[in-house]
Amino acid sequence: MSVYYAKTTLYPVSTGNAIVVLLNESDAWENGIRDTDKVSIKIDGKKEIVANVNLTKKKIKVGHIGVLPNMWDKYKFKEGEVARISFTDVNPESMIALKKKILGKPLNYKEIHSIIKDIADGRFSDTLSTYYVASSFIYKATDLELYHTTKAMAETGEMLKFKGLVADKHCIGGVPGNETTMVMVPLIASLGIKIPKTFSKAITSPAATGEDVNVIMDIEFTADQIKKLVKKNNSCLVWGGGLSLAPADDRIIRVSYPISMEPYSKIVISIMAKKVAMGINHLLIDIPVGKTAKVPDQKTALELKRKFEYVATKFGIKIHVEITKAIQPIGSGVGPALESRDVLRVLQQHPRRPKDLEEKVVLLSSKLIDLCGLAKGNEAKKLAKEQLKNGEAWKKMQDIIKAQGGYSKINSEDLVLGAVKQYIDAPKSGIISEIDMKLLNQVARAVGCPVSESTGVYLNRKVGEEVAKGDRLYTLYAKDKNRIKVALDLLKNKKLYYIK
Repeated sequence: MSVYYAKTTLYPVSTGNAIVVLLNESDAWENGIRDTDKVSIKIDGKKEIVANVNLTKKKIKVGHIGVLPNMWDKYKFKEGEVARISFTDVNPESMIALKKKILGKPLNYKEIHSIIKDIADGRFSDTLSTYYVASSFIYKATDLELYHTTKAMAETGEMLKFKGLVADKHCIGGVPGNETTMVMVPLIASLGIKIPKTFSKAITSPAATGEDVNVIMDIEFTADQIKKLVKKNNSCLVWGGGLSLAPADDRIIRVSYPISMEPYSKIVISIMAKKVAMGINHLLIDIPVGKTAKVPDQKTALELKRKFEYVATKFGIKIHVEITKAIQPIGSGVGPALESRDVLRVLQQHPRRPKDLEEKVVLLSSKLIDLCGLAKGNEAKKLAKEQLKNGEAWKKMQDIIKAQGGYSKINSEDLVLGAVKQYIDAPKSGIISEIDMKLLNQVARAVGCPVSESTGVYLNRKVGEEVAKGDRLYTLYAKDKNRIKVALDLLKNKKLYYIK
């Protein structure tokens, strides 16, 4: 295809964060471009952009290129600028490297970097990215490959630097609820420790920190805005996908989402790349272990711990990995609004706050406080408890909410939940011995999580509690009856709660 030129025009239809441009069919056919091809867009003085193509007969004039609002704002387009457009193909080096990866052959840093850069730049189609992800299930990455992939992932995106001690906390997931991050960030920041928190959105869970935070405040900010937030409050709670932090990771997450799976090596790389990009130098990792959690046994957890420690050491990051028990969900809510309500209840010390969530927050906070050298052992735990009791953690959270465009006087009980409810009662009397967390995730997704923030599952009872036949076990929240029906069909002949 020959290079051709077209004038930019804003096409005011939002498609989220998709990098898509519209071309008139006549221009496209003349230059050999088909629907869903990728093109390179270059404007003098600006960075090259690789975008997917959609074709139209009438919406865009001949000689023009339609740019969607998310791209228009991010790359600062101006109406009528002349763009150089050319067909984009994958670099030969990355294709050779991908074939080696699929065949299970070891890759050097240059080869890994070529793949990650093409994914980050949008040159890899979703199909090629899926091949890359799938190969990670088949062949284990060596420690050196983990380090090289993490390095390439971080270096192909934006990298932020903050002065002094910069802390962070990350849970690898797999436990419904478990929203410790939203409590820990203001708690740690209230002690004067810098904790700029970025997060991704849900892959395998009904909701992640991204969806939960977005219930009560904005999460999309530029790098410069993040620096101002951290300077003001010692902290932030922002979505990494709104930046270009390890952009290849967000594209990999997108192709992983449909099957709700991710390999353990991918977990280490994804987490550590974003910590490196954010300039973190003190890091707490939480690995929950349980038979229906993401990590099913202690052996796997210890191997993951070793991998995290290896990669952290290579980057000079001081790390503590805490392996925690995951015998049941943490907190009472599963789903964005329900989990955010749990968080606010803990921060506001509400009488109905989930004590298990509070206890885990105190444990993990004490480990991070210890790692940062502020206090040791039991003294660190006392300090963490006190920040919740005296309201300092909640005050700091109010500062964060206000700075990020939310209503800082929000009350935990004001959050809107799904209009349609379905109560599920105990089929017999006894003691609750187990909750199937994998099935719980599926049920929560069935009622609408994470797309619909008001939906989810509220756990009225937890493991170890005694129930009588007919007592309420849990409550489903959905936007409509059809979603409730889907969830109930999923639960047929299956046990979410085990009662002995």
